Amino acid sequence: MVLIICQYLQYNIIMKRILVLLIIICSCFTAFGQDDRDSIVLPVVGQRMGYLGEALGWMKNSAGQWISRPNRIAGDYVGDNIKFIDYQKQGLGIDNFNAFEVNELSYQGNKYVIFSKQAKSGYYKYPQVKEGWAYREKVFFYIFNPGGLKVDSLKNDSLNVITLTALYNYAYESNTNDDLTFANNIKKAMDGGRCAEPTCDLYLLIKPIKAKDVVRFVITNRPVGLEFGLGKDGIKTRYYETSIADFTKLFPSVVIY
Repeated sequence: MVLIICQYLQYNIIMKRILVLLIIICSCFTAFGQDDRDSIVLPVVGQRMGYLGEALGWMKNSAGQWISRPNRIAGDYVGDNIKFIDYQKQGLGIDNFNAFEVNELSYQGNKYVIFSKQAKSGYYKYPQVKEGWAYREKVFFYIFNPGGLKVDSLKNDSLNVITLTALYNYAYESNTNDDLTFANNIKKAMDGGRCAEPTCDLYLLIKPIKAKDVVRFVITNRPVGLEFGLGKDGIKTRYYETSIADFTKLFPSVVIY
């Protein structure tokens, strides 16, 4: 009888120790999970401030022909090679876009403005033989302090060159352009103090032509140069063109004088 009581008491002690240990383990997992959730705070992309989803891209090729494509500045193809102008990788052109967008942005209690360019990219599944072409989404974005993305006064019939220096910029490719992927990449850029090459600057080359009710423009992260046919009288050989009304939807504060 005494032996049974001793065994019972020993069993009770062991069970209590196991129970305490389980409580401690559960508490640790709960605390770890809570800390993990609390630490993941994503930037919030807010109200849309500007948008442009359509523009005609123009290219004057080396044979002197003007080639146009919706939302794309085509590559320089002439003669028999012109048949490749819309084919797979060549069909991306020297520049393309699905949309330009300006949004409010908040992160860690601070307010910003984000300018993004959504574009088309792609890759060959079998690059050695250039087979298996697949399209992907490519997103470029630039983050500014409020008021840092200032595009207001534009001189008519003149080339307006505007350089805007961002706090952060970044580019990424994805099979799906969803809000969560966008927010995660914004976080990556901002947490890393990231400025992608070659510069944090965003260059806007804008030529409004009131007489034709159009705006010709190029938006690029590359220092202004000959790749867009820049001449003394404006953007000469490669540019996008849209109506003045549609362009001002992207930059509503624009006034052309």
